[in-house]
Amino acid sequence: MVARAEARGVPASAADEGLASLPLARCAADNSGSLRIFGCTADIDIVTPGSDDWAVLTAPIRVQVHYDFASTLCYIAHRVMQRLAADLAALELTLDWQPLDLTRITGWARGAPVPDERRANVERVARELRVAVHCPPRWMHSRWAHAIALQLAGTPQEPVWRERVWTAVYERGLDVSAADGVDALLADANLPASPDDRIAQLAILDDVTRQAYDAGVTGVPTFMLGPWPMPGIQDDHTMRALLARFVSKQRPAAALH
Repeated sequence: MVARAEARGVPASAADEGLASLPLARCAADNSGSLRIFGCTADIDIVTPGSDDWAVLTAPIRVQVHYDFASTLCYIAHRVMQRLAADLAALELTLDWQPLDLTRITGWARGAPVPDERRANVERVARELRVAVHCPPRWMHSRWAHAIALQLAGTPQEPVWRERVWTAVYERGLDVSAADGVDALLADANLPASPDDRIAQLAILDDVTRQAYDAGVTGVPTFMLGPWPMPGIQDDHTMRALLARFVSKQRPAAALH
């Protein structure tokens, strides 16, 4: 398996290493009030459906996804994960999309032409994953668009804003690098976002980017499987299998359903 990510120095095996390191906790209860774990028996309290503990164990699992609006691969990942919406719902898994400033990590110059080899790789991935996309010729200045995403975080408008930006840049070929381009997109979407708070959001973006880097994020998109970063995007079947495996390792009660 090869993870596809816009990054610098990301090992191809990072996703496999992360999954291999996840703690496995499958279990099954019997009628004696004991729990069998990999053939060993221990006396414990049984968690029953409807109890408070059961609610905690079966609560939706959240996976943070680091992205940058400047990354065509992130747009591709967004479209792939949209196709898997029903699968994610069945797994009771929620994706939390978290913007970061990849330029702060890689040093890529804003507005610089995208190198031919990187562009060719992105176009190949788009074909393999069946996502039609307009690849911008330059590395976009995405900080203002991210500031709006952070302003709208936790509201129903945030996913609407993400969709507007993805569509504008990667389907309509628009440039939303400048603040006025962001304002025009906001007005078109009729979304509330005060310009007075954007400078503060840029500082938050820098903090979020620093924290992501400290957590091992070196490229985008990156799916955080607990503390383990999984860089890149795969085909639908592989992503479904990876996330289902992660959920099964995080939710011991799944074996009791």
